[in-house]
Amino acid sequence: MKPTPLPASRFQRILAAGFATRTILFARLLQNANGFLLTTIVAGRYGLDAVGTLTLATIPITLVTLFGTFGLHFRFAQIDANHSILNTLGLISAVVSLPIILGVSLAFAFIFGHSQHEQFQLAVIALSSPFFAQCNVMNALQVLQNRQVHSIISPGMNMLGLGLGAFSQDFSTFCVWVLVFRVLGIVIPYALLPHDFSNLRQTAKQLGSGLRFLFSDAVLILSDNLILLLSAHVLTRADLGILGICRQLLTASDTPGWANMQSSYPRLVAEGDRYFHQLTQVMFRTGAFLGVVVTALAFLAGALVFHVQNLWFYTAILMVSAPARYVVLTIETQLKAKGAISVANWLTGLRAIAGFVVIGTATVLNGLLGHIVALAGFFVVLALVESLLSKRKKQGRSAIVMTGKRL
Repeated sequence: MKPTPLPASRFQRILAAGFATRTILFARLLQNANGFLLTTIVAGRYGLDAVGTLTLATIPITLVTLFGTFGLHFRFAQIDANHSILNTLGLISAVVSLPIILGVSLAFAFIFGHSQHEQFQLAVIALSSPFFAQCNVMNALQVLQNRQVHSIISPGMNMLGLGLGAFSQDFSTFCVWVLVFRVLGIVIPYALLPHDFSNLRQTAKQLGSGLRFLFSDAVLILSDNLILLLSAHVLTRADLGILGICRQLLTASDTPGWANMQSSYPRLVAEGDRYFHQLTQVMFRTGAFLGVVVTALAFLAGALVFHVQNLWFYTAILMVSAPARYVVLTIETQLKAKGAISVANWLTGLRAIAGFVVIGTATVLNGLLGHIVALAGFFVVLALVESLLSKRKKQGRSAIVMTGKRL
């Protein structure tokens, strides 16, 4: 029996996709490019200490990016309402979250800023965080209404703000430029959508219903942010800046895996274990290849862009775990594909707790190098443990089937 052929390559799928799909993909790539552009400008113009401040600001940003959506990007397709009402619901989610975001931003900046200048910078950057949450919400609305071309507006405004802000003489002014254009990146797309404010009775119910989709992501993000807070307390701002660059490179190596898993998910649901083993092998090889590529890029970026000579060394350690991260992603996605949501949530919770203990302890004891070695080692061990558990579970099912046949 011939093995089931694997899906077409990502490049082939992109070529085969329609204009709308390519537009959404381009918008996401543009947003990823903005992240690297932001770090490059800040490192080149304002130094690694400023990158450290930027890295610290990712804590409120990631929290708002998750909870500020209210899970609506999962809910919109399930809500029986016209597009105008859905657009208004998205807009209300942005308005409702503003007072909370303002309070969180000011409190976070006051507590963790080392100086008045850094407190101002942290507050301004954190105030721009609704941009990322609302990009997710608006993209869902734009897809439903075949307005995908509008998805370019938000990352385009973000890039324009970064470009103009790069001429600022100080980091504080740069942060203000970024905030202004991120706000415009929210306001303009919503202004282009039709709205209906006549029926808002179900708003609170819809916002509450969407939050239940966010549990597993929330656990991992909270654990990651606690680790980052601990790192900010232990490390210098320059070392925290290097860690931020390393985390960005790690995200770059993970992104193709997320995209591939998203496109493979329907087949994983339909074909189960047979396809799962093929996919795991492909993901492992993909992770190994990208680990080499990203390490090479880190060597060039460290020498030419960030002027951090050891960046390639730190990245090489992290990239040892790239194949393991891809295997973990595949195994945990397989659990969701089989409907084992509660198992996946428990696994996520245990992983978050163990990660905080291992990586946090290593950071306290050995600083930046300890953090990076522990992060890489943690995922290697996690992949081995999850692989063994997955194989034992399959062997157990096989034994039950064989027993049934004998009977």
